[in-house]
Amino acid sequence: MDTVAGTWLTIGAAAARLGVSERTLRRRIADGELTARKQKGRTWVLMADTIATPSGATDNPDTAALLANVAQLTDQVDALRGERDFLRAALAQALTLTQRPAIEAPPRRWRWPWQ
Repeated sequence: MDTVAGTWLTIGAAAARLGVSERTLRRRIADGELTARKQKGRTWVLMADTIATPSGATDNPDTAALLANVAQLTDQVDALRGERDFLRAALAQALTLTQRPAIEAPPRRWRWPWQ
């Protein structure tokens, strides 16, 4: 396998990036699915920036096409995450604008109909 370039992230940041809970991420580390290290009491997870492929695998047209599709889908996912974050912020702003303190009606006094 070729070397995998990556970024070291904390458990919380890596879980947020993958869209899973910290507990799930710790299970994946324990199962050996992810590379992690402990430094000064914090656990750091290696998040791959590129896909590891065997040397010469891109010579195969099928593999090259799949890698191109993966790159395109990764870009789409990043764009959708940005759109999601924008919509969440817009929704939060709309909710703060629509939440007004309730104005209570004055108590209604009972009256005789002829008064």
